[in-house]
Amino acid sequence: MTWHAGFFNLFFVGATLYLLHQNAPEKKHARAFYGAYIVLYTLLASLFWIANRLGWGSQGRIFQQAQPPLPESLVALQSAINLFISYLPFHFFLYVGEKKWPNPDLFSWMIALGKLLGVFVLHGTLFYFVHRAMHHVLRPIHREHHQCILAKPYAAIYAHPIEVFLNNIPSVTALFSIYLLAPPLGIAYIWLSIATFLGIMAHARWGRHDLHHIYRNCNYSAWFIDAIMGTECKIEEKNEEKREARGR
Repeated sequence: MTWHAGFFNLFFVGATLYLLHQNAPEKKHARAFYGAYIVLYTLLASLFWIANRLGWGSQGRIFQQAQPPLPESLVALQSAINLFISYLPFHFFLYVGEKKWPNPDLFSWMIALGKLLGVFVLHGTLFYFVHRAMHHVLRPIHREHHQCILAKPYAAIYAHPIEVFLNNIPSVTALFSIYLLAPPLGIAYIWLSIATFLGIMAHARWGRHDLHHIYRNCNYSAWFIDAIMGTECKIEEKNEEKREARGR
């Protein structure tokens, strides 16, 4: 952990405590989303952790690990801090957007599902470009996340606190997508559930994102945007490249 990560930990924890201490009924959606996210994240991370301990999933399919793993106690501590401070983006976007929620009397499944798809596409696109920029413009900040090579399921949220605020599961990019498209409240909860599941699965070595943690130049976001941008890669391709390099 760097000195600036420690500083922003203190700053964001203090801000979160201050905002949570304020007792305003109009913040009910922000707090409800926050509580649901913490419960969901904890439950899913625990289930994936148990699955990995039982030997399920795709553990061991990567040829090598680029560096020694971080101490699990450090990863768990920073992940717990990040889980706590994830209230901040919920507060600013859902609190500001309280009056944007559609009238339940005008609910339409077609529009609701269209907005759900729209949130996934918009967030996946924003996540891709912000994530890719972090590999260049904000490299010292994003380096924190990449120190955790092939992260444990509970460490999907392990990152510098600034990155947690800007570009994680509940983050500026994610909640801006919800705020802009304003899906029905129930649809927003469905998005949060699916996004949390996919984020944890990606860092539990069940998906394609583990290749990004090894090679760092591919699989930045959802498969469709990587495919469009030419940054999609597959485990079979990378393993074949290694075999060819060893045979030379």
